[in-house]
Amino acid sequence: MAQESSSPDDKTGTFIFDFKKKKDKQVDTVQQKQPVEIVETKPKPKKEKKQEDTISIKVKHADYYDFKKEGVFNGLFHAGINACQVDGDTQYGYFYFGGEAGIGALAHFHKYLSASLELNYTMKGAGSWLLNHLQTAETYLLRWDYVEMPVTLNAHYRRLLMFSAGLAPGYMVFYKEQNNGINVTDNPHLGQPRKFDLPVFAGVSVIIKKHYVIGWKISYSTLKIRSSYPATRVNGEFNNYMTLRFIYILTKKST
Repeated sequence: MAQESSSPDDKTGTFIFDFKKKKDKQVDTVQQKQPVEIVETKPKPKKEKKQEDTISIKVKHADYYDFKKEGVFNGLFHAGINACQVDGDTQYGYFYFGGEAGIGALAHFHKYLSASLELNYTMKGAGSWLLNHLQTAETYLLRWDYVEMPVTLNAHYRRLLMFSAGLAPGYMVFYKEQNNGINVTDNPHLGQPRKFDLPVFAGVSVIIKKHYVIGWKISYSTLKIRSSYPATRVNGEFNNYMTLRFIYILTKKST
């Protein structure tokens, strides 16, 4: 910046340029224009699920059971074997083996409860093979087959276990009795058996897979079939048997 010198010693009247003031002015201008900071906003990253949370969700989903997706009503087929004896005769032990087979329907009306109705053919009876004091073989065979219609109430534990109890009214359709090889069906010592039977039963089943079940139950007659031998402690003959059976359940294809 130029200015005229007014000093008494300066007689020439020259101009003096003061660069210091101009420099200071430029510095002030620079200080006034402060740079504007531009902040770039980025979207917040999505919170990743913790591994523990993912595992807990999967476990909860596996434990959850929506029975409605598989159908409220399911058909079933089953076959098994009975280990039988008759209380009230002079024979002891589950030495008579008979078959059992049938069809039915299961109504799953609650997450933990269901009811089933079946139509079965089941073979019951008693048998033994003994040697008496004369070392003579004594054989005994009692067979009576029934057509039964069991009514069952089931309690379910997830997809693992099923506990069952119910009544199995039945009607005798076949009867045969042999004593030491002699057929005494027409003239038995204790008289003809009652045709109608009403056993009660209880059991447990293990669900191996979605459709496949293996079960065990024990049954006992509530009505005497006929009179008992005098030497026994019961007041009549009663069916006493255990059943091991395999069940196939028809379920709706889950989506």
